[in-house]
Amino acid sequence: MANNLYLDAELLEDDLRDIIKSSVRSKDSINMFGEIHILPKDSDLNSDTLFPAVYIYVTKNGPYTQTQEDIEVEPFSRFNVAVETYTTGSNRRSLNMKLAQFMIYILQTNQKLKNYYNRGLKLDQEQELSSFIEGVNRRLIRFSGVVDNASKLIYNKEI
Repeated sequence: MANNLYLDAELLEDDLRDIIKSSVRSKDSINMFGEIHILPKDSDLNSDTLFPAVYIYVTKNGPYTQTQEDIEVEPFSRFNVAVETYTTGSNRRSLNMKLAQFMIYILQTNQKLKNYYNRGLKLDQEQELSSFIEGVNRRLIRFSGVVDNASKLIYNKEI
């Protein structure tokens, strides 16, 4: 019998991308930042990228071992989410700080996604990084979470 309890990181990433895409289309978001461009999964940041921009990716950290009873079954999984935000202009640093806070708000909000239910991701880190494109401010935000693979419920803390 095949194990169907595992984290589908691509499905989770798609869900998180969708919720960010819908949130950046809100009137308040557009008034604050203008159009925010969500970089596609298979795209790299380059000099043709339109700003402000956001890139998101999910990495799987394996089973949550405290709940694992069999090596072939993964009832709960640990994962990380990284979000990179990019801004330009004369106030790029302060604008990027606001954009990062907006991304944190979105991903820490208790909400139903397309395939998962997110109780809010745990914020692990937010920091400014150097950018290889001149005149672009870059920030990295890291989150972690644990997901119940049977119910698709994302916990906001370790269980």
